[in-house]
Amino acid sequence: MVVLEDGVAKDEWKKVETALRREGSEILMRGPLGHAECLDNPLAKGCL
Repeated sequence: MVVLEDGVAKDEWKKVETALRREGSEILMRGPLGHAECLDNPLAKGCL
C-alpha cells in the first residue's frame, strides 16, 4: 500500500507509479484514507 501525505508533489507519485507499473504491479486508487463516503460505499467513484 502506498499512502501519499498532503502536499506531496505530483511528480513524486508519477515516479512511484512508473516503477510499480514497470514491475507489473496492479494499481488501484482510492480517495483519502478514512474518507466517510469511501467507508460507507467503498465502490464509490475514487474509492478504489
